[in-house]
Amino acid sequence: MGVRIFRDNHWIRIKSGAISRRDLLGLDRDLDRELIAYLISHAPESCHASMLKYAMDHYGLKEPHAPLVNADDPTDFRFWDYAVLREQIERETDYEILKAAALQKSEYDLAAFAFFRLTGMKFPSSVSDASSYRTYECGLLPGITEEQINEMIRTMIEERGLFKDVAMECMRDQKADHS
Repeated sequence: MGVRIFRDNHWIRIKSGAISRRDLLGLDRDLDRELIAYLISHAPESCHASMLKYAMDHYGLKEPHAPLVNADDPTDFRFWDYAVLREQIERETDYEILKAAALQKSEYDLAAFAFFRLTGMKFPSSVSDASSYRTYECGLLPGITEEQINEMIRTMIEERGLFKDVAMECMRDQKADHS
């Protein structure tokens, strides 16, 4: 598989524009559709043409699809980032990698998807605004144990992570269920 955005600060690097053709190697035309388009679109001008040609030849693309835009709020700069992360969270299967991503504090969306993948939680959808899509729902990581879920919740609280309050609420709910 090509670039794995939940590992080694790759997402931060990609968002800053430090992208190379190597990031496109080994991706899946269908499973990494948003990532491929995002990499091409955000590539530095100096390598944009070669990345586009590589992607078109290697993945059989006639043309990369256009950037995703939130129809309810065209100024929503996080919409495409969210779509890429939503797609890629399903591709990451390593508990420790997701745990580290959930606990980092510089990329909210990345941390949210990682945390919610490890706990099965999500934010409730607000039907009244253009950001209602940001629930971070991505299902529970297959094969994760109840012990690992509880460890993630405890660690989020202890490390004072971005989702400490959510973790504390979850822990309170668990205690109430067992009473």
